[in-house]
Amino acid sequence: MAAVKTFLAAEVLFASDLNQLNTNILNNALSLISPLTGNLAAGDNDITGLDELQFTNAAADPTAGTTPRLRNNAGTFKVRVQDARTATTARPFGVIADTSGAPAASLGVGVLFEAESADEVPSSFGALDFVASDIGAGTEDTDLVIMARTAGAALAEVGRATSLGGYTPAANSTSPPAAHTLYRDNVPKFWLRCGVAADVTDSFNITSVADTGAGLVTVTIDRDFANTTYVVVGVPVAATMRSLQVDASGIAAGSFQADCFNGDNPPITQDPTTYMLAGYGDQ
Repeated sequence: MAAVKTFLAAEVLFASDLNQLNTNILNNALSLISPLTGNLAAGDNDITGLDELQFTNAAADPTAGTTPRLRNNAGTFKVRVQDARTATTARPFGVIADTSGAPAASLGVGVLFEAESADEVPSSFGALDFVASDIGAGTEDTDLVIMARTAGAALAEVGRATSLGGYTPAANSTSPPAAHTLYRDNVPKFWLRCGVAADVTDSFNITSVADTGAGLVTVTIDRDFANTTYVVVGVPVAATMRSLQVDASGIAAGSFQADCFNGDNPPITQDPTTYMLAGYGDQ
């Protein structure tokens, strides 16, 4: 805001001059405080009616490098939106991180959580990231990725909720593994209950079952294992003694043959009433 008039020594102040000065201030009030050249204290009062807050890359906090900060030293920072909804979900807080480049798979947006450790202030404790597995027009898929720290290392993925509704835990990396913990290593990758005529009662990740002889069943897996070192466990259901083994010569990444033997001496292959099978390994 520029001065309307510069008075000289001993000059008489007329009403028109004073009115012009007041009008200039009233018409350009924002220029009195914008841009700020220091901190603005609200004195514990509310600042209302804001439409947007925009940050530059200048440091809002000297300890934060080039990262602008919103501070609340008194407790929980809250965002409140009130409306008249009764049975819908409101999203009062949104995060946008778009790109000036060409979007591709693995593009994402997330929230970083920081606190304080013995040697780091701040210390990255975790993050929640939404990451695209498909970025195509009309075919977008996104996963929720959970990031955490282990043994002081950088944040790394410890689990993923996929766009298809499943959850993929991380692989175990400790010995012994943590108690009562779900890892991708200890999750069954398939399970099956079927009869002797390849009639499937219930299953997961199974493409087909074939009756390949008395006491023999060949199982084809939908999503293959990464190798042939996976483990098959199972039991035959029958009125008399039966035992079950996997034919070592018939193991492939996507199929195997289970052989059921009776209790004779020597035992011979014989159908049970039901096969119950499950598999563990890397996919």
